[in-house]
Amino acid sequence: LANHHRCSALVYNAFSNLKESSHRDVNIPNYIWEGLRNYYYQSLAKSFRLWQIFIKIKDAFNQSSIPCIPLKGIILARTVYPNPALRPVLADLDILIEESKLAIAKNKLEAMGFKFLKKESHVLLFKKEWSLLELHTRILPQWVNRVDMKLLWARAQRIDIEGSKILTLSPEDTLLSLSLQLRNDWPYFHLFRLCDINEIITKYSQFLDWQYLAKTAQQFGIKGTLYFYLQLCQSLLASPLPMDWNKIIKPRLFWRYILNKLLEKNINQLFSSFLQPMMTRRESQFLKITMNDYIWDSLKIFLHR
Repeated sequence: LANHHRCSALVYNAFSNLKESSHRDVNIPNYIWEGLRNYYYQSLAKSFRLWQIFIKIKDAFNQSSIPCIPLKGIILARTVYPNPALRPVLADLDILIEESKLAIAKNKLEAMGFKFLKKESHVLLFKKEWSLLELHTRILPQWVNRVDMKLLWARAQRIDIEGSKILTLSPEDTLLSLSLQLRNDWPYFHLFRLCDINEIITKYSQFLDWQYLAKTAQQFGIKGTLYFYLQLCQSLLASPLPMDWNKIIKPRLFWRYILNKLLEKNINQLFSSFLQPMMTRRESQFLKITMNDYIWDSLKIFLHR
């Protein structure tokens, strides 16, 4: 279960902390403990290698005045998790650039030895040795969302990570983009993505601008999406949300009623024996619709599938 949901490093870390704090062994079979331990250190090593690759790309882009923002695991591992091993990364890097810089960035990457594979909507795919690179110009394809990319770039923050100046999405915009990704992936669900949202809420609980989140979620048409995943985080992970968060992030009454009913019915049976959400196909499709504030957005998603 932990491997499927890519939470093995978090499980290993939790049990390690328990052993240290209680000064006693945890009753886990050795082969399972070794498996968790190996996963943890493999995750740490992979994260380190990918980070070094990103820094080289970032430095090369800087030479050509190409701003870039790392997305998903590679940046979350170093900004919201206590240590990089806890957030699994796959063999791919996700980097956001401005569309006007795409041709220059492609030439730079090819000069660095990256082989261009193909273009998929808003993403250019590259490969070098064992690593894959996804070069994004948007968070998701334009037809599937109403995200204002100019707003996200204007709010991007420059932070220092291990001596390097890195441009990142603001915590609020990161939260919105992760919710969008989860909606796009539904009904396929991995718990580690929910952990990402929980870690952001936990780290920035005193600083998150909830009024901005509500206003922007409405502008992007994803209040239902944000509401659903925040409710899920609170129910499953006890995320430290403000007491009045569900009065600020509030979808339309009927949509909210449906979302709450689906959550209430499935929260205790979220995973089947095959580790998939225990919703009927009709419920899953209905949920996908109610996650969007506009019916037309839902229709576009289904038409493209």
